[in-house]
Amino acid sequence: MGKVSFQRHLAEALLVPLAALVGLGLFYVVLIHFDYRAHQRLNQIDVIVTSTEHLQDLISTQRAIVSRFEIDPTTPETRSIPMLRVHTRAAIAHLQQLTAADPVATRRLLHINDQYQLWLGWAEATLAGRRAGLSVVQNDRRGATFIDALNKNLRGFLNYQHQ
Repeated sequence: MGKVSFQRHLAEALLVPLAALVGLGLFYVVLIHFDYRAHQRLNQIDVIVTSTEHLQDLISTQRAIVSRFEIDPTTPETRSIPMLRVHTRAAIAHLQQLTAADPVATRRLLHINDQYQLWLGWAEATLAGRRAGLSVVQNDRRGATFIDALNKNLRGFLNYQHQ
């Protein structure tokens, strides 16, 4: 076996493991890339879920204030409704921005916003003392219908985000 033959066999012997290492390295680069993208998506979902829970808290607070008003019209908390309304609209706008690339989420949020506006119309009429001839109990049931539909759609939105 001459020197040239030895060098050729040595090169062939090193080439196979070296090619395998390069292939394995590329495989790990691809895995890291997909892992990074998955983590980004999970972080985005976490932000969306947290923002949705914040929206639910804002709506629940408003509902509690209106319920207290129906029991005691002199409750001072009603002064915070305009500020809560602004924060609620901002929370919906923030969620719309976070989910702008997802047409299904965008449609769901538009529906949630519409339902919030319906409930808010009922709440503002209730706070103004206008119950359209309904008793307190009937008016409260009407408001509960609006808020139950809104909460159902918020839960549906959260479930969609977890898919």
